[in-house]
Amino acid sequence: MNKLPDSRLIILALLGCVMLLPCLGRAESVRAYVNSGNQAYAAGDYEKALADYTAALQREPDSPYVLFNRGNTLYTLGKYNEALDEYEKALAAQPDEILTAKSKYNMGNARFRQAEEVLQTDAAQALQYIAESESYYRQALERAPQMTEAAKNIEIARLKAGWIKQMLQAQQQGKSQQERSQQETGQQQQDDQAGALGDLAREQQAQVEQSARAAQDKASQDAAENRQQGEELAAAQQATRQKTQQLTEELSGSGEQSATAVKKLEKAAAQQQTAEKNLAQGEFAEANKAQQDALQNMREALAAMQSSKERQEAQDSTAAQQSQQQGDTDQQQQMLDHQQQAPQDMVRPREAMAPDKTAHDILEQEKRNQQLRRKGGQGGMTGVEKDW
Repeated sequence: MNKLPDSRLIILALLGCVMLLPCLGRAESVRAYVNSGNQAYAAGDYEKALADYTAALQREPDSPYVLFNRGNTLYTLGKYNEALDEYEKALAAQPDEILTAKSKYNMGNARFRQAEEVLQTDAAQALQYIAESESYYRQALERAPQMTEAAKNIEIARLKAGWIKQMLQAQQQGKSQQERSQQETGQQQQDDQAGALGDLAREQQAQVEQSARAAQDKASQDAAENRQQGEELAAAQQATRQKTQQLTEELSGSGEQSATAVKKLEKAAAQQQTAEKNLAQGEFAEANKAQQDALQNMREALAAMQSSKERQEAQDSTAAQQSQQQGDTDQQQQMLDHQQQAPQDMVRPREAMAPDKTAHDILEQEKRNQQLRRKGGQGGMTGVEKDW
């Protein structure tokens, strides 16, 4: 086999060195940014740490360790959703079991902090976050049984969940009490309106009887007497109609349960107005017919109100029974919880794991990478391992 001239061998060897330089330079750059970020994090300069880790990721976007460190910095800055995203990316890069456990642990803490943020405005959402937090702690403990912090935080999350459940139950009880108070007020109002309608119906009944007598006496009275009697009866009917219309307006604001009664009373008011005109003209028989129709509609309106009241009472009774059953169930669960350990207020998890992979770790990894390259000889170049 012909051998290459020595000069060509030298050129190829130099070319191989040049090809290695960009990778070594990139590794050195990532190492420098991570080292700077760790120092800034330790000094409490989290904005600079974030900038350094971000710069490192631009050069090595698949490093689970840099992603983890950037997530910790975002967590410390209170940007919990962004921190969770970084931890997810770190897990997607398939780190070792220890870093996986640390990521899960810190995700649990991030969810716990989010629960504290929304607790006063949305306790149900806070309870969901606490449940997710506990799940993350359990996943961390499964991967690293020696992580005692995760075990302790599982208990803290359980206690916090119990405390939130108690708060939700207290809120529900307060809401139920308010609803009962409103229902009682509404029922009293309905009773008052039904009583007023009953009085109006009796008033209308009296006017029906008066117009019937006037119709009988019409033939035995002169025109002046009939006219005067008609005006008096018309004025009385007008007063009853006005009260009927006022009650109709009140019922119109009571919702659908009064819709039937409102329609009946609107018809009654129209018939009362017809009776007024007939009475003013001395047409007592015609007025009596209109008044009887008005009275019938008023009675039907009263029956509709009574039926609506009975349905509402049945619904309230069913709701009260369900609420009592739920309350009994919740009380039994609380007794079980208290037998284990009573919930405490303002419990907090142990803090997030600190940034991983120091500059020393990265240097050691780079030394291993260089040894692997040397073993490769002139046969080719071994790429930089992406584990930081």
